[in-house]
Amino acid sequence: MFISSIRRRYKTWSWIWTRSRRTEKTIIFGTQCSSISGTWEYTYASSGHAHWRPSNIPCNPQNWAPNKWHHIQIQSHRVGDVVTYDWVKFDNARERSFKKATVPSGLYLGWTPPGVLLINFQVDGADSNSGTIQGYFDKLQIWRW
Repeated sequence: MFISSIRRRYKTWSWIWTRSRRTEKTIIFGTQCSSISGTWEYTYASSGHAHWRPSNIPCNPQNWAPNKWHHIQIQSHRVGDVVTYDWVKFDNARERSFKKATVPSGLYLGWTPPGVLLINFQVDGADSNSGTIQGYFDKLQIWRW
């Protein structure tokens, strides 16, 4: 990710989802670097909705240098509709492991077709008055096995 300009605070997040062929649930893998909690946050499902949970790993996008490429790696895995967030690596620093980050992530959303793996990536402000950001993505990769 290359950030060429930043005005005020922002957060970056992504959701990766797949639909289980067995349960018809959509499995959400979501992570974000939040300037609000100052941590890498991850999603979990509760009462039929996805929510964000702060983690033990510090992250504040306000500290990300502009005019520089940032390398972000995140590993997670699932068993059934339960997702475990394993680690995050930012700008080739050492891997930081998530603690107690195994959570329910299956939601009945009716998204189709089953088995599709899709990534959504968004960079946005912390609120409607948080300004603008200009960024670029290169070599975005996702692996599934």
